[in-house]
Amino acid sequence: LVSSPEEMTVTHQYYPSEMESNTGVIYVDVSGGTPDYEIKWYDRLTADLTSANPDHIIASGTTWDHLPEMAFDDDLGTKWLHAIPENAWVGYEFSEPTTVAWYAITSADDVPARDPEDWRLEGSDDGENWTVLDTRTNEDFPERFQRRVFTINSPQEFKYCRLFVVSSAGENQIQLQELEFIGADPSIPFEYKPEFDGFFTRTELLPGEYRYEVTDASSACKESDINVGGYDAFTLTGLVVVKDENCGVRIENPGAAFDYYWLSDENGGELLGTGIYFQPPQAGNYYVTGSWVGSGQWSNNRRGFAVTMPEAPIVEGPVDGIFNILDPQPELEYLWYGTEDCGTPVFTGTTFEPGGEAGEFYVAARSTAQYPEAIDPVDVDGLLLRMDAADLNGDGMIDDPAPETSSVLDWFFPTGNNWAMDNWFAYRSNYQNGLGIADWATLWLQRIENGVNGYQTVLMAYEENALSWEATAPMEGLSANIPRHADASQIYADDAPATTLNGSTYLNGNIVDPLNTANPMEFCVLGSVFTAPSLANIFYTDVHWEGKIGEMLFYDHALTDEEMKGVSEFLRQKWISTAELESARTAVIWEGINPVENTLDNQQVRVYPNPVENELLIENLTSGSAMFQLFDLQGKMIQNGILTSEVNSLDVSNLVKGMYFIRIVLPDGTYRLASFVKQ
Repeated sequence: LVSSPEEMTVTHQYYPSEMESNTGVIYVDVSGGTPDYEIKWYDRLTADLTSANPDHIIASGTTWDHLPEMAFDDDLGTKWLHAIPENAWVGYEFSEPTTVAWYAITSADDVPARDPEDWRLEGSDDGENWTVLDTRTNEDFPERFQRRVFTINSPQEFKYCRLFVVSSAGENQIQLQELEFIGADPSIPFEYKPEFDGFFTRTELLPGEYRYEVTDASSACKESDINVGGYDAFTLTGLVVVKDENCGVRIENPGAAFDYYWLSDENGGELLGTGIYFQPPQAGNYYVTGSWVGSGQWSNNRRGFAVTMPEAPIVEGPVDGIFNILDPQPELEYLWYGTEDCGTPVFTGTTFEPGGEAGEFYVAARSTAQYPEAIDPVDVDGLLLRMDAADLNGDGMIDDPAPETSSVLDWFFPTGNNWAMDNWFAYRSNYQNGLGIADWATLWLQRIENGVNGYQTVLMAYEENALSWEATAPMEGLSANIPRHADASQIYADDAPATTLNGSTYLNGNIVDPLNTANPMEFCVLGSVFTAPSLANIFYTDVHWEGKIGEMLFYDHALTDEEMKGVSEFLRQKWISTAELESARTAVIWEGINPVENTLDNQQVRVYPNPVENELLIENLTSGSAMFQLFDLQGKMIQNGILTSEVNSLDVSNLVKGMYFIRIVLPDGTYRLASFVKQ
């Protein structure tokens, strides 16, 4: 088995970072050559490029021994001052031409009217002829020793850089405490970063210069340098995600001045798409951000959202010209399309007979579930306690903006009560469907201010953790009522109290048997109606429970079935899903009806075993070399090569589990298409 020769191609995309932050991203993509690929990284970060060496400092002058070098000495006890009302300047001569990415000014210790108000940042190759890099007017420094950072829209390389102050804020003197010219120093070598070997995506990058080297198994090597610049952070308003038809989401009210980016996580670990529409590849949490058109400068708010969908269907066949859904589910319908994108299905059903000419088709699964009308928890009487991690100030509204991820002391409840003084919890911002959650995994014994009992109904939007001990729940009082099973095979422990087991248990709005229903081990809505009110106090956390909480509701009576389903639906929409979508689409290749030119009349090529774990065998090739092409379910070719023997071995151990297609093309143009399942 010999891979077809092809030159290695390496491309990259990158997005800059907010100034003095670490929000930059680089994506490197490699194709061709001889896999496997290796990548190494070398970094040269930005820093203040100046020093207090007077040999490098230039200025219009100085007064009262406030020397020009004092602007560059990193000492807040000294400053530069020139007693003229306008056109004062101070600058720096670099050892070699250097690019200043941005600059910072720290206001002086006294007399605000001496602060720079209007100025230009200028660069020069000879110290005589100057190019304007940035212009500012009517700037203000409300505080003393206030450090402000300023961007340069189009940084350029110069030997000299100076701040030319056109006018002060009113006095006849101009002063500043510190001046910083910030960039990557070209005289400093790149630093090898072995901890990022093998990473084709780099996230959380500071502004600076980054170099990568990619090699393949044949020792072919390519490298590139990337300058990740800095920009002023900004917040993009109107970043609201809504469902778009049945297979995607979109920005509700997109702005013509913005580009939109769809991400796998807040840091941009994977760029999944661009534009106002997005078709999620599977169920889960996603994020979207935006930039001014063409800038690539992402907003500092990354809107999280979650989608739910069935798993992609597995297709068998064709047998006698018919494709079949393997193990179809009664609560799902199956839609067949002639395109991979959203559109109108050509057929609905568990079987599909394409007929006619050859082509590619796609099938998706869609839930037929009918959800009840959502009921706001506050519209049901008897709400004793509501702990909502998306409403930390307890005003009954979702926090906007939400706090950043941190350890938080203050958590107030809209029903009254709160986290007790000096008791804390780990808050994970923008974690689930764009909302913050409380993470019990880092908690020890904490408590709320006033204990609550007498509750008969409990609902939780939560996520279980396999590390939680058996017979535990988020609060000690709940551990007495809804103790978890030792593993995920069922929801509650066998010895859960009779008041729980003889009551009603709801999972995502459906009544279930808690002893015969698996725990989803993902964010879900769990509700229990007890046969009698519980006196087990909701006061202390259970130190052995390790899951995550979005919201907990406690009612003083047994909610009706309609109320339980309605409140569960409210929590589902809030915490679980922005949109219920069709599954990802499974591709099938149809060879057409009796395509004589595409059959192997005199040769029965055998592809086995099926299913396969590591080694796929292809035999009965007797007419010389043949070419193979391996496709995934989405129709993407993931491997190709040459078959040279009567019996050939293909290593498929690195393939992810699922169905694949292999096309074997003989020298005369005839081919055989087979499918197999990778275990």
